[in-house]
Amino acid sequence: MLLSTSTQGLAEDQVSREIFGRDLPGTGRTQFLQYSYRAKLGVEGSEVSIVETGEDQYRVSLPDFIFIGHDNVNFKTAVEQNGVLSWVTPEIDTASTITEILSGGELTEQIDLNRDLLEDQARTFYTGIIEGIDDGVEIEFEFKRAEE
Repeated sequence: MLLSTSTQGLAEDQVSREIFGRDLPGTGRTQFLQYSYRAKLGVEGSEVSIVETGEDQYRVSLPDFIFIGHDNVNFKTAVEQNGVLSWVTPEIDTASTITEILSGGELTEQIDLNRDLLEDQARTFYTGIIEGIDDGVEIEFEFKRAEE
């Protein structure tokens, strides 16, 4: 792992009973779910290559950064509103909302938002390893990005 980022947000979910393609007044349910977690980002270490490119020169090639996991996950219902006829509407699936948050596009966004910091951390980490063996070397870094 190279970096942990703290994330917090508010997810909104709404459902209502429909009749003839239109929402039936008073049947709506709305839920605001407050969440926070710490995402762990890094690289797959087995895919990192260190190649000697000349005398005292090395190139470190790193795969694209990946989401490794999360911890300190907290979810709580911030607001829940139910219409007077909401009993005819199914309950909001909170577990589904949580799953979407923890596995959705927000994780890719975390990598994109922190790419510069991740690259700096990777440089520091691998430079420390290489210079621990020989501190008089030149190191070039190559960062690959997953194809979009």
